[in-house]
Amino acid sequence: MAADLDLERPPTPALPDGAAYQQIMDVFDHERRPLRARELCLALDLPLMPKHVEGTRAKLKRLVSLGFLDETEPGLFAQHGLQAPTAPADQQS
Repeated sequence: MAADLDLERPPTPALPDGAAYQQIMDVFDHERRPLRARELCLALDLPLMPKHVEGTRAKLKRLVSLGFLDETEPGLFAQHGLQAPTAPADQQS
């Protein structure tokens, strides 16, 4: 039985219960870029009221703590492997 265990990869945790978490991950799958809570509210057709933005931010923080997302800079959330876009370097002609 011990030979059946894959010690290389820990088991992937399940998303928290609730459709909102799956909807959030679906938006990240679709957008493929870092997002802020406000942008996520727009994508989910939620009113841009503080209670919705803050509730979304709390869900994003929970997904970070569970290892589903990264907070690449304060308030900016991305799937693993995606980095915040950097400003293009000045190009000289």
